[in-house]
Amino acid sequence: GKGRFNSWCRPCVGAQQRERRQGGGQRRFGVEIEFIGDPYAVEQEMRNRGLQCERQNYNHRTLRIWKIVPDGSVPGGAELVSPPLSGEDGRRQVEAASAALVAAGARINKHCGLHVHHDVRRLKLAELQRLFAIWRNSQPAMDMLVAPSRRNSRWSMPVSEGDVMAVNGMRSMTLTDARVS
Repeated sequence: GKGRFNSWCRPCVGAQQRERRQGGGQRRFGVEIEFIGDPYAVEQEMRNRGLQCERQNYNHRTLRIWKIVPDGSVPGGAELVSPPLSGEDGRRQVEAASAALVAAGARINKHCGLHVHHDVRRLKLAELQRLFAIWRNSQPAMDMLVAPSRRNSRWSMPVSEGDVMAVNGMRSMTLTDARVS
């Protein structure tokens, strides 16, 4: 339900309490939705729903608006990329974007995917390390969320024991440490 978290997980409870004390509210996230369809129609339907959106050439820039970029992993497809989102407004925007895709006649096939990026800047190193270990231990269940055709590909690799060891070897949450590990 709304505002709920795993009360059985002490690290989760601690992280949520810290976030509330720091006044940070909701953790930020972003989505990328791959689709097949007319990017012009999607752009118009996004605007019809009050979401700022523009078509762009492929890029990795994080913007304050939604963007539609070509996607090389989806033949004839594109990708709808959100700005950083959070909380109820973020959920509402994802629902509106999904409705815009449907209204524009966008479709998906086995080449399409949905990616969710999670902001981990406020996590402590020990929490990130725990997250990697939990994900690794849950990999079979996580794989069930991904179509078989998209597993173990260039775009979707499982978290390996080596990944967990690399994160466990980090000395801090700095980007430099993350790249060295």
